[in-house]
Amino acid sequence: LSRDPVLRWRADLYRKVRDLLRADAEEISQGRGLPPRWQLPTSGLRAMRPLDVIEATLRRNRETDLRTIVFTALRQCGPLTASRLTTLAETVLGTPEAAAPPPGSEPARATTQVGIRRAVVRAWNELDEKDQMLLAAIARGESYDSLVARSPHFRHKVAVTRAVSRCGRHFMARLAGEAGLDGDALPAGVRPQALLELILEVLAEVIPNTISAPEGGVQ
Repeated sequence: LSRDPVLRWRADLYRKVRDLLRADAEEISQGRGLPPRWQLPTSGLRAMRPLDVIEATLRRNRETDLRTIVFTALRQCGPLTASRLTTLAETVLGTPEAAAPPPGSEPARATTQVGIRRAVVRAWNELDEKDQMLLAAIARGESYDSLVARSPHFRHKVAVTRAVSRCGRHFMARLAGEAGLDGDALPAGVRPQALLELILEVLAEVIPNTISAPEGGVQ
């Protein structure tokens, strides 16, 4: 993120989409640690249209307003995840000119994406059970107060914050290694929990069952 303006742009786009959803949409839990889907408040049934049709319409209209893109998709296509809506918004808005890949770079980009997923999975498998349970609880949207109230490992919110920061640095170290970089510092301006939200989205896609906590949650 700190070195690649494209990744910064995508991360910022994801945060903007997420903020729009939290402000004006309803969250639908998918359970077992999967990222939630979002829907607009509705008073009845309506006919749903394929997302690719809505995408084509928005692109044809050259829509540039993020709110219009997000809520048109929810209104016309039904519940969607923040990640899927971010991908739609990127497709409609177009990748920034500085981010446009040179001809023939798509295979390299695909290889990089595979490497990122591999690094995330490796980092997850290296965590101890306590930290895995913590991240599973965060993925389900559990609050820090709830974790403190029922987990002997986290006696106060500061302990939870420290654990989240430690996990964030652990994932950053593995991702930096995949990219051939040194260090595990979080990018400037990126909160540890925001980074972990993005990482948990990747885990939910690759190995969804691993971020589901056992009955009763973090112990």
